[in-house]
Amino acid sequence: MFDDLLRQGDARQSAYAAACLDPAGSSHRAADIVEELAGELSAEWTEERANSLIGDLKQGKKRLASCTLLALALVSVRQGLWQVARDLLAFLPPQDGRWLFVERLAEAAEHERQDLGDPADEWLKDRFCPMPFDQIDTAADQSVHFCPAAWQPVPIGDLSEDPGSIWNGPAAQEIRRSILDGDFSHCSRRHCPHIRDRRLRSRDFYLAADPASPAMERYGRIIAGKEIRLDTKPFRANLSHDRSCNQSCPSCRPGRITLRKYDRDRLDRLVNDNYADFLSSAARVTLARDGEPFASRHYLNFLQAYCARTERTRTLQIQTSGLLLTEALWNRLDLWGHVSSVRVSVDAATPDTYARVRLGGRFDRLLPNLHFLGHLRRLQMIDVFRMDFLVQRDNYAEMPDFVRLARQVGADSVLFLRLRNWGTFTEEEFLNRDIANPEHPDHDRLRTVLEDPVLSSPEVDKTALEVM
Repeated sequence: MFDDLLRQGDARQSAYAAACLDPAGSSHRAADIVEELAGELSAEWTEERANSLIGDLKQGKKRLASCTLLALALVSVRQGLWQVARDLLAFLPPQDGRWLFVERLAEAAEHERQDLGDPADEWLKDRFCPMPFDQIDTAADQSVHFCPAAWQPVPIGDLSEDPGSIWNGPAAQEIRRSILDGDFSHCSRRHCPHIRDRRLRSRDFYLAADPASPAMERYGRIIAGKEIRLDTKPFRANLSHDRSCNQSCPSCRPGRITLRKYDRDRLDRLVNDNYADFLSSAARVTLARDGEPFASRHYLNFLQAYCARTERTRTLQIQTSGLLLTEALWNRLDLWGHVSSVRVSVDAATPDTYARVRLGGRFDRLLPNLHFLGHLRRLQMIDVFRMDFLVQRDNYAEMPDFVRLARQVGADSVLFLRLRNWGTFTEEEFLNRDIANPEHPDHDRLRTVLEDPVLSSPEVDKTALEVM
């Protein structure tokens, strides 16, 4: 009987997955499917049966679909079997952990409470987030979102669809509805920094704002009229659908990434003309959060198409390692007048350290490019030139020298960031590298370095390092 119920649960995985991806068009929400299945399984679920099943899962004797695992975890939470719930959730594929229902269930199991609510729910009821009304975000799986998928997992469409259609499509309208109604039912409480850190302003703030401000007037009109279909195009875009990179860095990827010619040509067909036109009136277009734009043939082709269609109004924001951004390439792409800011991830102040944290990167090739960017900034040909430094065990001692290097080449500012584990390290390796962790054996040495007066300069930002 119980095994039959498990099989029936697994049979609903397709419907569950569809509901996760398309809440506006699905006849059942993902949580509804899990709730229904949990109701069917609850009478058969005992601690003894749970421990037996978990043993079979650990030994590979059984495999269960995500919706079945979630239903069993939900029953376990309701029965107070906290460790059972945590064990079951550990078998979920990593991508399943981003859905809001899964996030709530994991929080309940972790904190041993049966209520799946979140303290942020009440706070969100009168808040407003502009992002679904202002921007799009493309991902490496070719899905299109309003913001990073970790913050808002539900896509509004994918790159194969007309961008104008998905901008006001059913999923887009449903997500905007959730913001205007205050339920934020597609937004992560854990991963969205604007929710997690309580940064969102109230709807009343926008309604009472000075109408002389076009942006505030627009938000107030949207809130008052509950507008979920917009007559404007995105004002901002973050393009991250090509992860191509010419460097192998332990902090983010184990090897270089290069798209096959077929995939590159397909992206060119889907993106270059459609999105160059669609984003021609955007105030900001960012490349590329998850790769190296100048190592991507596709992004190079897009830049040429985009620059040919837009006025020279400095709309481009570029995130790069800087190694390939030469003066010759700048001229070839005719980036003059199109770039507002360049943010360069360097992570070192000396050739030896650079080669270690950037796995063979040539510091002597990087330096002329940094000087070129500094020259552009001095001539006010770009508005921002920032240098970034990901702090880790292998480079923290060079933080003061990195600030001096930034001054030497003409950067405006320096941002120090804490190391994150994006799945490239084992837990032990990550703990060994994350010197910002107070438990790291060399953490006190990092604190000593942070006492250097140069790191207290106005152009230095250490907040993302999270060392109090």
